[in-house]
Amino acid sequence: MSACTKSSSLILLKELKKLEKHELRIRDFVENHMVDQDGMVLSFLCKKTLKPWTNDQLKQFCGGLKVFEPSARGDMAGVLAYEDSLMATSEYGLSQIYRYKLEKQPEALASASQQVFALLQVFYEGESFERGYLPKPHGGMRKAALSHEISPDQQIKALATLRAYEAYASPSLIKRIHHNLVALADYHIVRNFMHPRRECFIVTPENRPHHLSVLIPSLWIAYRITGKKSYLQHLLRFDSLLDDLAQGKNLFCDYNPASLYIEGFHLAMQEGLKDQRLTEIIRRLWEGSVQQITADGQGYLSDRRISKTSRVLRLPSYAPIVDFYFPEIEAWRKALLVLERLDDPRKMLYVDPPVSAKALQEIKNTYHEVGSQSICETSVTSWLLAYWRLRAAWGKNKPLV
Repeated sequence: MSACTKSSSLILLKELKKLEKHELRIRDFVENHMVDQDGMVLSFLCKKTLKPWTNDQLKQFCGGLKVFEPSARGDMAGVLAYEDSLMATSEYGLSQIYRYKLEKQPEALASASQQVFALLQVFYEGESFERGYLPKPHGGMRKAALSHEISPDQQIKALATLRAYEAYASPSLIKRIHHNLVALADYHIVRNFMHPRRECFIVTPENRPHHLSVLIPSLWIAYRITGKKSYLQHLLRFDSLLDDLAQGKNLFCDYNPASLYIEGFHLAMQEGLKDQRLTEIIRRLWEGSVQQITADGQGYLSDRRISKTSRVLRLPSYAPIVDFYFPEIEAWRKALLVLERLDDPRKMLYVDPPVSAKALQEIKNTYHEVGSQSICETSVTSWLLAYWRLRAAWGKNKPLV
């Protein structure tokens, strides 16, 4: 380790020590307010009640919730409470896996186990429709099989967490995990990597390139598990898309898509996939997303800089991965800035108030209005994942996987 790296590690350790009490408080908040009876982490917690919104409470919001109305996916409140639940559940579980690796506390592994079994149960419910179907569990676990909605951001986080948990799973449980991971790849293959979104348009890798964040690691891992080279043949379809992304074309660098790409591409490379384009895309995503951070550690909702958001906390969770490939960037410095600035889960909102009438007009037809009064689940879980990844990176200059 160079003298410079040693000095950086000492700074990082000192700053992480200051965050210990916040980590405990945030983790307690998740356990006491955000985890449901099935182990799923709830989304869009009402900041006033610290509970999911009710349908009566949601009547105050006008056009922003239209996307949640189809009755086949459950009632509006039931959909909202689980919109990003798979992603948050996965991140929280992964944070506890890191915590167990570092501290060997049985309680950490027990916590991660609850989230892992919740993810596997959603897979099980999805099989009521088709093998490999991993839906957003709208309406909760008992209605997950009725959900029409899938999303790559939910799936890549689940893939990363399940793969990480295998190190602690029994042979029979590993067999179950492998069954689902291969089935997920097969599900996408038979649809030619397309799926409907909100029952109004079709997602393809071409019109939503961040779909690659799950497709590439999913196909590669299916190959690793089965040894079937047919999975590798499907990767060829994405060559031109990866070429474009590596050149910065069609690369959406907001915190959430950056988190998806970086998580998925890192997972694929840790599993043995060699592709320099993936590391170049990671670098470009960091350079793009870090531009949206203010000097004091806050973050803008988009490059339009209309409103701020706690979703900037996505960035610290992937900063250690950036440093793994590009240690000279010292992404951990920005990560610490954001973690220190945003350390109260009750204030980790989708959209930071005050939200002006002009801002709401410019982001109409979205659910950002309710977001200004809702705790963002992935901000909370990303804080915890960032903390434990930074802890894992200390003295190693790379994240544990």
